[in-house]
Amino acid sequence: MADTAEHSKHQIVGHEHSEADVRIIIETVIGLILSVAVVCLIVWGVFNVFKVQIDKSGTRVSGMAAPPFLPPPPRLEVQPFLELRGLRAHEDDVLNHYRWVDQSKGIVHIPIEKAIDEVVGQLPQRPSAPGGQNAARR
Repeated sequence: MADTAEHSKHQIVGHEHSEADVRIIIETVIGLILSVAVVCLIVWGVFNVFKVQIDKSGTRVSGMAAPPFLPPPPRLEVQPFLELRGLRAHEDDVLNHYRWVDQSKGIVHIPIEKAIDEVVGQLPQRPSAPGGQNAARR
């Protein structure tokens, strides 16, 4: 508080000229503005060079596909329940219907239930023990 009274006696107004040089501040601001302008001109020139290259070749320099660009699979499923329903319908069709695999060789795809019955029919049968399964074993 004492310092405030002392400053008011000496009539100090403004800033200390030895600490902040207005000329340096103004030169710095002008330098920054010029630097930003030069960088903007360089970027504008690079974009124009790319634009000319695209116009000449008809393709993009980066090699990416034109929009809309689809990413490589796997892709996001928008309605997964519909895709799952379609997959199950296709699997059902393959498992439960007859179709030709190779007609010239006579190879036919048969329904899975029919294939199971044929395989079970070809398996060897065990002879049954007298008295069945619950007979006393000795």
